[in-house]
Amino acid sequence: MKNIQSSPVRSVPRSRNVGWWLLVGLGGLAWLGRGTPEGTRQANVRLAEVRARRSEEAREAQRLDHELRTPLGAMAIALELLNSGDATTEQEALDVLRRQLARLTTLTDRLRLLSQRLGD
Repeated sequence: MKNIQSSPVRSVPRSRNVGWWLLVGLGGLAWLGRGTPEGTRQANVRLAEVRARRSEEAREAQRLDHELRTPLGAMAIALELLNSGDATTEQEALDVLRRQLARLTTLTDRLRLLSQRLGD
């Protein structure tokens, strides 16, 4: 039986090892030009592009979260104003509801597009 302690073990720096598995997890980008400096550079460029795209998508999701809350608040107030008994106030409340509903429709379309991008 071979003594495990006497076996040579190639030490891979943790940062390279993590990077390698991250590349493999991103569809095998590390395989591109494997073993060549140019191939490593290309893989690093693609990895940076993927990271930048994911970061932008995360920021977009945060913006959408904030933008979804604003029309909901305005709509809640408009609903309360519908019971005011004043015809002018009620008409203004209905106008607010229409505008905010249109805004929510646009936001849900953006959310759908973001979801599709994240699925790619």
